[in-house]
Amino acid sequence: MIESPVTLIEEDGSARGAKNFLIYNPPVVDADLGIRASLTQETLHLLEDLLIYKIQTIIFGRTRRTVEILLRSIKPGFSDLEGSSIVQAYRSGYLPRQRRAIERGLREGSIQAVMATSALELGIDIGQMGAAILAGYPGTIASAWQQAGRAGRGQETSLAVLVTSATPLDQFLARHPDYFFGRSPEQALINPDNLLILLGHLQCAVFELPFSQGESFGALAWQDFRVHGIPTGKRQPPQIRTEILLDDRGISGSGHLLAKRLTQ
Repeated sequence: MIESPVTLIEEDGSARGAKNFLIYNPPVVDADLGIRASLTQETLHLLEDLLIYKIQTIIFGRTRRTVEILLRSIKPGFSDLEGSSIVQAYRSGYLPRQRRAIERGLREGSIQAVMATSALELGIDIGQMGAAILAGYPGTIASAWQQAGRAGRGQETSLAVLVTSATPLDQFLARHPDYFFGRSPEQALINPDNLLILLGHLQCAVFELPFSQGESFGALAWQDFRVHGIPTGKRQPPQIRTEILLDDRGISGSGHLLAKRLTQ
């Protein structure tokens, strides 16, 4: 993808404490119908126990609706001395100002628990959480380990709990934990020459740094593409008009194709 030699780094030398990873299957409440206790209620019970022991916790819900239900269902008694809630929700629909305030509260410790979608799964500094609760299997082993990895950044012992729902996949993992712990995360595969992916990458590239004449990009040589209306030597604005001209050797595989895309 980057058209350069790479060096594989597979040893992690960072400080890391022990991590306890549990798969918790809620108890059966109706044996005749096979109904188990509510995923939401069991998640909240675990959270309340952790808050009593002042363990900073992050809870991952699979949807925004789950996150909001968890937040509304938490006991109102969990607030600090000034009456501000020490439990917050975090999702992509919040304003940037709200998200930055929550992130700051997590780093400073004024927020003891946050309920989030995958928006907090990676790429955002929220400090060192003591525990992570996954309210339902997120869908992939890679995502599950990424969410669980939000807890235990330092040398202290941390906890990750996967609370399974009543769905067949969650119940399979609850009954066959070796399948989850014994398999490697899924491989992330991408075709950088896919036309739609290439267009997006090209737009990001010209936004960061102007192209020089004679410079290639991926499978495209300089003569294969033209970028119109972009001044040279300056960082490009988000709204640019990019035109890619692919010939018979191009990514489309046949004929001439002029693809146009306007970023918003």
